[in-house]
Amino acid sequence: MEISTIDDFVLIDNELKQIELKREELATTIPNLSKKAICDEKPADVSNEINSSLVYLASDLSHINQLSDLDQLVKTYGASIKNLETYQHISQVLHERQLEQENLNLYYKTNEIDSKVKNLSSVDEFYNLINTTILSDPLISTNIKDVLKKSIESKINEFKKTIIPTFQQLLLNSNWDKLNSTESRNNGQYLNKNVADSMKKYSDDLFKISLIYNEIMKPEIKQYFNFDCIANNFNIKFIYHFNSNIGHNDNNPTSELETQTIDTYFKFLHIYLSENLYKCISIFHNEDIGLTKELCHQQFINHILNPIRKKIQATLNFIVKSPSDNNLNHLVVLISQIFITDNTLWKIYYYDYYGLVSLIPENVLQTWVDFESTLAQRQFKNFLTSGLNNLLKNGPDFVKYLESLFEYFTPLFSVNLPNFFNPQIQVFRNNFLQLIQLFKDFNINYNSINNITDATGINTAKSLGNSDMKNDEELQFKENVVRLRNMQLVYDVMIHLENKPDCIKLTNIFNKKTKSTFGNLFSGELINYKESILALNESLVHRFKKMFGASLRTYFKIDRWNSTGDESNAHNDNVTNTNTSCSPELFSSVSIVKKCVDVMRSYNLDSLNLEQFQSGCMSIIINYLTNYTLKLNEFSKDGLLQLICDYKTLKMSLGFQSGEIISLDDGSFLDTLKVYKVLKFYNEEKKSKWLDKNYIRKNKFDDLKTQLDIKYASNDEIAYILYKIV
Repeated sequence: MEISTIDDFVLIDNELKQIELKREELATTIPNLSKKAICDEKPADVSNEINSSLVYLASDLSHINQLSDLDQLVKTYGASIKNLETYQHISQVLHERQLEQENLNLYYKTNEIDSKVKNLSSVDEFYNLINTTILSDPLISTNIKDVLKKSIESKINEFKKTIIPTFQQLLLNSNWDKLNSTESRNNGQYLNKNVADSMKKYSDDLFKISLIYNEIMKPEIKQYFNFDCIANNFNIKFIYHFNSNIGHNDNNPTSELETQTIDTYFKFLHIYLSENLYKCISIFHNEDIGLTKELCHQQFINHILNPIRKKIQATLNFIVKSPSDNNLNHLVVLISQIFITDNTLWKIYYYDYYGLVSLIPENVLQTWVDFESTLAQRQFKNFLTSGLNNLLKNGPDFVKYLESLFEYFTPLFSVNLPNFFNPQIQVFRNNFLQLIQLFKDFNINYNSINNITDATGINTAKSLGNSDMKNDEELQFKENVVRLRNMQLVYDVMIHLENKPDCIKLTNIFNKKTKSTFGNLFSGELINYKESILALNESLVHRFKKMFGASLRTYFKIDRWNSTGDESNAHNDNVTNTNTSCSPELFSSVSIVKKCVDVMRSYNLDSLNLEQFQSGCMSIIINYLTNYTLKLNEFSKDGLLQLICDYKTLKMSLGFQSGEIISLDDGSFLDTLKVYKVLKFYNEEKKSKWLDKNYIRKNKFDDLKTQLDIKYASNDEIAYILYKIV
């Protein structure tokens, strides 16, 4: 018989009488039944010994009164006895009798508890009774809890009906949560002690019956009746300030959206929490009954959010049913404020329970994502303006935009709900990766000549003459440096953002869901930017080569490098014999080198980019001086010293010390000049050996390198200079 309610217990007595009658009838028929069953299972010629055993078995079966007797019977006659129809029938009857006895015991127990529950008048008695007789006793079966549910729930509702109205009125009268007051900073110490004690007592009582309700009724979400009351003050304030039109303007709810800014009630929430959260904890926590400070902290915020939740749902329902541009703007503000509020609750109030983002339907969330992506694309166009002054602002402004954008979307990225992963990835792709890629494309494909505009914004490139275009070389160089600077700034901000906790978390989730192994979601663009930065740097070196080469035309016309000091004074285009300053024909070239380096430094380029530029320029200078001066001219002692002076001047203009070796090209060029100078002008006794053509032809100069301390020049370069001397 199955017992589901207390009313079912009245049937137990009748059921027990029927079972007892069956047992007595069975006891009188067991011997005959046993003998017949056993004889049916044995051959006709069974021995007298077996017959004797059957008689004993029949007798034993007739004296069975409980299940333990059956166990003893199995030990005596073996497990095969369980196959007897008589044994099985007796076992069934005894099990039924045991079950009915258990039901009878349950009846007595539950009837006793039920009677006590109905007669209790205080919460403490009720709480102690349920804890000691049901919740704390492991011997109490689940059936008792289930049978008593109705009585317990009825008693809980009885207490709630008595306590809640009184408690709520006391909370309102006490003004414990009043805002903008000096008392609000004293964690409730300004309250009258009797009032505070009464509030705490009511809260404790409601918390106790909440614990019993949650344990017995097993609700999907735990209920805390005391916090329903404690949050009632906020609920009334919120309705007064923000829902006054509800019920009066249902036919035209747009007026409510238009007259109240959505972020106002979120600000009100923040103010209320900032002034009352820790006051609530101080007044109502009670560690002795399990009402800890942590639970007070969590449930106060959770219950304070309830009117906000209702407001959000009502607003979302209205906007979805009444789509318009105006309502779309309200939707965007609302969704953004939801993310901001949840993030604030987490970061400022350390709240990690049920928030607000789960209220957003997927279709509404997608609408918000699409709107934000479109808005970002529109705003991004402001960072694609041409001209040096605009380029100077584009990079820093775009970096600030990316940082503010990441901060704006951080509340979205912080959400840990599975259905938010796709919107998070969409936002990251559309608002970061895509914009960063477009910014790279703009800087790589930027054409200064095609983007020259006058004050009215009209392109005037086609009207410029050749001289104007030539004079614009330095401007274009500056623009290229700024483009490189902009690319480096974006590269650096990606490095900064990829180390943000939310970005790391999003990368890990993405890798897990897609079975990828990205170091970070910015990885692809970081590689692209690194390659583009290198390409831009190379283009700067190329533009330098163009400007520097053009400036050397006069310098290359010097044709008396082989003149002596006296002779050189007689010709204006000859090199000077002082060797303390560079050739006058090189002044413009030195100026260009200095300007280019100064421009690079003025925009705070990454040191690696500056070094790469300087190294590239050094190679160009060496190439020009080698191929167009050293190889095409004969040199006197003064002429060679002047060439060395010119080279060192250019080297220092790049920002290097004249005596340091910057690169293999630098060392090799200086070694070549050294070999030229020593063997042609200072080493008469060894000229015959090292300037012998047979010696040069072998192309092995280890002894010469050792003697002259040559470390960088190759054998081919030494051979060339030796042949030049010969």
